[in-house]
Amino acid sequence: MRRVLKFLKPIATLSVVLLVFVGQGAARASTVIPTLYVNYDTHCNFTITDDLGTPVTAIPYGTYQVLVSTPIPFASAYTPGSTDLTACNGSAQFQLSGPGVSISSTLANGDAQTALFSAQLQPSSSYVAQDNNQPSVANVTFTTLGSGLSSSPTSPTAAVLAPSATTASTAKPAITSFTPTSGKPGATVTITGKNLSGASAVEINGVKAAYTVKSATKITVTVPSNAKTGKISVTTKSGTATSTKSFSVT
Repeated sequence: MRRVLKFLKPIATLSVVLLVFVGQGAARASTVIPTLYVNYDTHCNFTITDDLGTPVTAIPYGTYQVLVSTPIPFASAYTPGSTDLTACNGSAQFQLSGPGVSISSTLANGDAQTALFSAQLQPSSSYVAQDNNQPSVANVTFTTLGSGLSSSPTSPTAAVLAPSATTASTAKPAITSFTPTSGKPGATVTITGKNLSGASAVEINGVKAAYTVKSATKITVTVPSNAKTGKISVTTKSGTATSTKSFSVT
């Protein structure tokens, strides 16, 4: 017998096929992937545990699921003045990096409360997980052993990744508007769009500007002293978004 396991609404940065096989005589064998559970609390900090609920410190290398979850969906959690998840500034920005792994997950206002990824951890390696809102506070480092492959849990509590399941690349950024549409050097401009978390550069007509990422949908930028009238661009690791209209430097 086969069951389809339904998750919360899909997140823009993720596309995963999930299947659970139960009973005997399934038409196709499927491997249960061990899971690393990234569990956020309401202070935008997190822990990482394995299928047994044990904190992860040193684990066998191999293929793992990485399940990122927040206590409640951001759609109902982040509002001005709220005491829930305010340290996340409206967007949980989880990142896991190390040999062969570069995972970035943005759970922002309107998203569900989970994101699922696949990671191929290398032997005798060190990995760093952090939330980019407060990396000095929310961070976990763990290592992999030099021998002993990861194995399927005997009592899996997570989903099963089908052999054909893949994770999509991070969604490209987009700029939908900005306000005000004109201003002098030193003025603050608010950029609205999508997938803006993790921005590495903001430019006005090719001139780099100081900026602050407020959420996955909002960035504030200061008009640089040498800026000239032109379009605004935001660059993330997934690409560069350019405004359709120009900002007028007065």
